[in-house]
Amino acid sequence: MDKLLALSCVLPADSSLKINVNTVSEENAGIIAGMTGLTLSQAQSALSARGNDGFDKPAGFLNTAEIKAITLTDEQKKWFDVTTSYFILHTRAKFNDATFAMQTVFKLDSNNKVQVIRREFSGF
Repeated sequence: MDKLLALSCVLPADSSLKINVNTVSEENAGIIAGMTGLTLSQAQSALSARGNDGFDKPAGFLNTAEIKAITLTDEQKKWFDVTTSYFILHTRAKFNDATFAMQTVFKLDSNNKVQVIRREFSGF
């Protein structure tokens, strides 16, 4: 379960399935393999095709040789994106003997406005 948890991401109040293919590391290519039916090495190869600058559009990923060699439904093609809307900020501070940690989840909406989705406070 711990291995799966490291690969899982659940977004609050969002039931869509989207993955930014520019932020998936080749080490985590199993996510792409599981979503597409590719082998792990094929998924790694598809991700390596993005180069240093990443794919400009989802079509860049969908047009890799590995993805073109399989049949994805129109619904499956919608799963892949090149943008991110959710971000996590980890903050830590120490003052005298007091410690403080905060984790904040932000969402960037379609108008480029930032919304705070959740904050979690703790010591560290």
